Amino acid sequence: MRPFLLLLLTACNDAIEKPTPEDTAVAMPDRDEDGYSIQAGDCDDSDENIGPEILEVCDGIDNNCDGKVDEGVTLSFYHDGDGDLYGDPNWVKEACTQPEEFVENANDCDDDAPDRFPENPEICDQVDNDCNGLIDDGVELLWYEDADMDGYGDRYSTAQSCSVPAGYVANADDCDDTTALASPDGVERCDELDNDCNGLVDDGVLSTYYADFDLDGYGTAALSQLACVQPPGYASSSTDCDDADETIHPDAVEICDGLDNDCDGTADEQAVDATTWYYDADADGHGDAALTTTSCTQPGAYAADDTDCDDGNAAISPDAAESCNELDDDCDGTTDEPDAIDATTWYADGDADGYGDVRVTTISCTQPSAFVADATDCNDGAAAAWPGAL
Repeated sequence: MRPFLLLLLTACNDAIEKPTPEDTAVAMPDRDEDGYSIQAGDCDDSDENIGPEILEVCDGIDNNCDGKVDEGVTLSFYHDGDGDLYGDPNWVKEACTQPEEFVENANDCDDDAPDRFPENPEICDQVDNDCNGLIDDGVELLWYEDADMDGYGDRYSTAQSCSVPAGYVANADDCDDTTALASPDGVERCDELDNDCNGLVDDGVLSTYYADFDLDGYGTAALSQLACVQPPGYASSSTDCDDADETIHPDAVEICDGLDNDCDGTADEQAVDATTWYYDADADGHGDAALTTTSCTQPGAYAADDTDCDDGNAAISPDAAESCNELDDDCDGTTDEPDAIDATTWYADGDADGYGDVRVTTISCTQPSAFVADATDCNDGAAAAWPGAL
């Protein structure tokens, strides 16, 4: 091209005003009639829902033609690997629609455990079942320490866990966890403990002891106290009838002193030094050995002597004189013995002439053989010699 013509064309071009974008947009066709042509920024002039001022919606398309798809309008979905409908906050996916194995919430605390999610009931399994950050909260069992191993726990020493810890039990019924001798099923014994946990110490098993002022082993009912063991100066018996005299008590030996030594309510009865008395029916001062009584003092109609052989006859007694009456008057076991007060002296009649020898005598209540009452024979060896003989 010639230089002159080139300069002319250049000058003409400079003189011509260049069109503005608006002029161009108006000039360019708007096929989808959304108010924007491709030259005006429409990135898809075949779809009226796509254009520079179209509101971006979640549809996988760049609706506002800013070069970004679904920016600012996608939803966050969280992986639900355990199928409990609660998602893993650390595994998120942005999408317009919910992907498979994803959910809208990010509240799962363990996406590998289908039994761990919000609102799941907490159970005692050492796991945070309801995802509140606490393990076994509100469902742990309360256990009570059983230090004395009697099967009953101390209400003031507790532990919480799902299973019973060693040395703990489920009940809090022990009243003294320092000794196995105290528990609700214990038997009350006298040991200054509440063995049966009824709130009373030694109830029903205490013994009553009585003051023993004379220390004879027997107390007085006037002063007593309850105790497990016998206190000093006390006795288990209250049967002393004179607690000022140690020789008087139920085990004492009764003696003849006018006192009730053995506390049986009677003085001098069956005293060890009592006298045996014998019934004296005939009042002769001598009693019947078969009829006795024992007493510290002589009873009426009794005698200290038991030698009467006939207590129905006052004339017969050891003190009576023997008489020739075929009775044992003096109770010596022999009747009419030679010492009878009315016994006869008899003389030997050796020659049977009826006259006796004054030198040979015997005394008897009855005439002995070969004896006579006469004592005048001058020769008892000759029958022909006698008083009055020729």
